[in-house]
Amino acid sequence: MQNFIVFSLFFILAGITSYSAMQLSNASEKFEQYSKLPPILIGAILAVATSLPEFATSLTSNLILHQPTTTAANPIGSNMFNIVILALMNIIFYKKTVNYYLKNNNNVFNTIVIIMYLLTFTVALTPTTSPAYQYMYIGNVNIITIIFILLYCLGLKLSKDMDQEEQTHENNPQELRKAIIRFAIYSVVVIVSSYFLSLVADKIIAITGLASGFVGAVFLGIATSLPELISAFLLCKHGSYNIAASNVIGSNLFNFIIVTINDVVSKQPLWSQVDSSVYPLYFYGFVLSCIVFFMISFKTKNKVLNLLLPILSIGIYIYYLVSNT
Repeated sequence: MQNFIVFSLFFILAGITSYSAMQLSNASEKFEQYSKLPPILIGAILAVATSLPEFATSLTSNLILHQPTTTAANPIGSNMFNIVILALMNIIFYKKTVNYYLKNNNNVFNTIVIIMYLLTFTVALTPTTSPAYQYMYIGNVNIITIIFILLYCLGLKLSKDMDQEEQTHENNPQELRKAIIRFAIYSVVVIVSSYFLSLVADKIIAITGLASGFVGAVFLGIATSLPELISAFLLCKHGSYNIAASNVIGSNLFNFIIVTINDVVSKQPLWSQVDSSVYPLYFYGFVLSCIVFFMISFKTKNKVLNLLLPILSIGIYIYYLVSNT
């Protein structure tokens, strides 16, 4: 009975978090419509809005529950599920050959994500007793944290330079004020619900005996990616395939920034506390990101060929789930 209550509470909180994150995304779109903010700032706000659940759950796992492995696993588990979302959209809307309409600037963010995975492998696989390990830290902060932030800023700059479409704005202060209020209210709801979501996930670890990395990657990763799933489906349904892909890949990049923020605020170096259960997660995340690179780079209107890589992506994700339970 207790197990049923815990899992029911988890799904209820996941629903509240997802709905609230969707409202944040809608408010962000209103900023673009009614404000004169530059597109690069609007994009940053949208990325924060859709990734706020991952941000809040990771901080809670890190600072309150002291679960560094869950902290490192949650954003990357979300990354993996985000790619599954992209694959599902290609399968559901296969008649539209979604991949064919994805712009190459999506690969700017995706390539940076791949580089971040490689840098993470370097840190994770360097023995703590190695002399090189000592040079990887400035105080408690790993040097890749600084590199990640620089890469994120570079990605925003390159993406802005590649997308020079003129933006049109409507002058409606009342609607803009409503959007700001909605954004503020649902930000609080997401933070509170994500906090309790992390607490319940910690209970799931205790009840099931599953590794904290697996729970962070699967339970929290999927729960916090539901807004991307819903928005991607609605966008693809209306033919906005490129926007759907940009949202998913942009969230993947920002999720790495969530890891870097946790590294900065952690009392002890984050990566020195993470156990080896997250290594397969980062490896499979890297492989799936490479598949996305090929999906975007090599376009074809052949429906069968367009299904191969999405099916492969989902197969790899399922293999990860089965092999780690």
